[in-house]
Amino acid sequence: MTIDPIRSSRRTVLAASGSLAALGLAGCVGDDAGDVTEDDHDGERRDDERDDHGHVEVGAFELFDRESEESLADVHDDHWDGGPLSVPLEDATAVGARAENADGGEIDLGEAEEYQLGAGVADGAAENVGIESRGDHVELIGEEEGITEVVLRIRHGDHADWESPALEVEVGEAADADETGDGHHGDHDHDHDH
Repeated sequence: MTIDPIRSSRRTVLAASGSLAALGLAGCVGDDAGDVTEDDHDGERRDDERDDHGHVEVGAFELFDRESEESLADVHDDHWDGGPLSVPLEDATAVGARAENADGGEIDLGEAEEYQLGAGVADGAAENVGIESRGDHVELIGEEEGITEVVLRIRHGDHADWESPALEVEVGEAADADETGDGHHGDHDHDHDH
């Protein structure tokens, strides 16, 4: 039996093409470093802001009043120091955040930045406050008197890379919203150093 060189070449090309396709589907071919999606957590680190899962690793997070620049609360481990936040009924309070990655580098937040500040009402909490994200800050709008909890988020594209513990928010008349006059309603000392 004679070997037809044309058929042999076709078989070799088809076999090689099939093998390359299988390797490509398995993710063994190609350089997709940096193409991190919500489901793809094996991307390259960018400026040491990402942990092993492709998300920003937050080392420090502080909320401040956008008007006065006064510190309102900061995350300490799994809870907030400071707060609750006071939001006037039928009015808004603009709150910004200062965030640092695990190495102490500033995480820039804003509409034109890689990360944006977001927020939402905590699961199971009263929905008496409206929330509008502006990228570098959020506006909390007092819609109904009462107490609720919000969760702050550092957003990256269409998902949150980091989420804070729930923070208590009091919505009330402007004169009653801050009885202490300092915006902190008696800071909570949790017997730890800062």
